[in-house]
Amino acid sequence: MTKKIFIISGIIFLIAGVYLAIQFFVFQKSPTSYENTEIVKKDEGKISGVDSEDKNKRNSEKINKIIEGNIKNPALDVSGSKILYFNQNNFLLTDLDGTTKSSIGTYPFNSGENIEWSSDNSLAIIRDSGKYFIFDIKKNEAKPFKSDADNLIWGKIQNQLIYKYFDNKTKKRSLNISDLSGENWQELMEIPFRYAEMKVNPKNETLALFSMPNAFEETQIFIVNLIKKEQREIKLKYKGVNYKWSPDGKKLLFSYAKEGGKTGMAVLQIETEKVTELNFPGLVDKCVWAGDSVGVYCASPTFDSPNTILPDDWASGKVFSADTFWQVDTIKGEKKRIVELEEINASVDANFLFLDKDEKSLFFVDKKTGGLFKVGLK
Repeated sequence: MTKKIFIISGIIFLIAGVYLAIQFFVFQKSPTSYENTEIVKKDEGKISGVDSEDKNKRNSEKINKIIEGNIKNPALDVSGSKILYFNQNNFLLTDLDGTTKSSIGTYPFNSGENIEWSSDNSLAIIRDSGKYFIFDIKKNEAKPFKSDADNLIWGKIQNQLIYKYFDNKTKKRSLNISDLSGENWQELMEIPFRYAEMKVNPKNETLALFSMPNAFEETQIFIVNLIKKEQREIKLKYKGVNYKWSPDGKKLLFSYAKEGGKTGMAVLQIETEKVTELNFPGLVDKCVWAGDSVGVYCASPTFDSPNTILPDDWASGKVFSADTFWQVDTIKGEKKRIVELEEINASVDANFLFLDKDEKSLFFVDKKTGGLFKVGLK
């Protein structure tokens, strides 16, 4: 009997010992747990501190997305201190950091695209469902332009419009100018190709008229005087060419198609027709001139597919690029990165590039996401 009591007592003692051990090891704070608690206490109130840290990190990054959404045709406003853009049927205005936004107009377009702002920002050309409209920002109303105009841009003179017209009866294509109503129009020249691009010279009354870039066809280009109604053809043996005027109106930056799906870039002097090769792979739609008409800022594209046809596949949205960012001196031929490879924190496909008035920042729309990005230059 005594033996049984001893055994039972021993079992009870053992159970009690195990229980106490569990209490000690499980519920006692370990040094590590204590240190973690202290860290939380030290960081107490750092919820805002974490946000500040993230903000500082964002501000320190070279490339920043400043506006989400499907941003279309952003541009500096007249003051140079704000950005105009179109997003989801809204005409909007934002500061250069994308922090303060305000709507300056809205209209129920079906698929607004190809937005081009007038020089005083009071009007905008917009293409919707294959037709062109003139949107009045102040009146918040859109009026249709001629239904048979298949390309429409602003002219050099206030409220002057330039457009390509196709006559269904004669099958004739012509370049025309008119006022906002489209009634008082004049024909400038007959266009010898079906698809045309038009770029107005920023400094004088001339226009670059050229055939739509095609990797398999030589691009035709005419310099048209809008006042004298004269045109001069510049004959270059390049295919898939796209052009962009320099700020001084004396040169055209252009990109062209090369064999093997590659591209090249060059500068055309309008007066002498001299071409200077830049030995730089790029697309002119991924570049912007500096104000001195010497430097250009470019997003140089790379593509995954070796069978990419340029510029066609990129322009049509068939492929997207991963870009690196460069500054090119068009006179000396010097090239330097404006963003180091390790500073590129996301794969972007830059389009609609523009600079702020002090050239401290480069802006672009990413074709992949539609977001507006800002690159610090200085």
